Amino acid sequence: MPTSDSEMSSFEEVTFSGAGQLLADPLSESTRKRQSLLLLLSVASLAVFYGIIAPEKLSFAGIDLKILGPLAASGKPSTRLMATAINALAFDRVLCPVLIYAAFAFSLSVYRDHIAANYARGLAAYEIGRVVLQTVEISTANSKELKVVLQEFQKANDANHERYVSMQKELDKTFEEFKRNLEPIRAAHASAVEKFEQLRREGAPRNSELENRMLGLGWQMSELSKKHDEVLMGYSNDMDKIQGDQSMKELNRKLDELTEESFRLSKEHRLRTRILADLNSKVRLWKRLWNVLEVAFPLLFGVVAILVPIWALIS
Repeated sequence: MPTSDSEMSSFEEVTFSGAGQLLADPLSESTRKRQSLLLLLSVASLAVFYGIIAPEKLSFAGIDLKILGPLAASGKPSTRLMATAINALAFDRVLCPVLIYAAFAFSLSVYRDHIAANYARGLAAYEIGRVVLQTVEISTANSKELKVVLQEFQKANDANHERYVSMQKELDKTFEEFKRNLEPIRAAHASAVEKFEQLRREGAPRNSELENRMLGLGWQMSELSKKHDEVLMGYSNDMDKIQGDQSMKELNRKLDELTEESFRLSKEHRLRTRILADLNSKVRLWKRLWNVLEVAFPLLFGVVAILVPIWALIS
């Protein structure tokens, strides 16, 4: 079953275009912003907790808010480390609910994007599966047709072989019959020739009866050989018909085409199997790394930023 170049190239076109969807970043822009917010707040919370930075003011909706710190006995801001630590912990207590909200909002957005990405990947996988199924159907149809043609060719070849064996047996019988009929005539003719030569050597007068007998026997051998040649010619024509059978030639041509097509489809199947295996391995690796770097790490970092200050307060 010959296939067009467009049908054969559809697998590569669909697979390589679908690979982009399978490896696409499932996080939307809004989820990316929530991820950035979660990471920023986590860094800020831990940095404040460990005294790396000290919050002084916040900007909210265009309004700058000054963060008040503890005062010394003179009424000026205290510079003691303990007072700064207490202020930092107080800031972390306020930041903790915001961090919890950011972590929850990011998780919810990731779940939403995960569902949407599954639908998009499902569509790409469906298209790839569809062309794979088409390829399998083409290969299966070719195999079935090849099997049918091979059976027809074998059946016709067996029939021709039976005809050939039957004709060979008949030919052997014809030779045996020709030999059986020719032998007594040839012996009689040889005897007459020998008698004729003997009389000639002895100088005897011509024997017309013997000469007529020799001619008659020679004519009988000639006629017998002629009839035998005619029979052989008939067998030879039948042999030529068997060897030049147009239906066998057509079956043989079709068998060669289908066999060549089967090898070509088998080669393409192996190539496409390698393409799919390579794509599947890359998608699995990408999913594992992506989940660790893009989802697990921000959430884990956020949970640490939430729990560390809370654990310090409890302790």
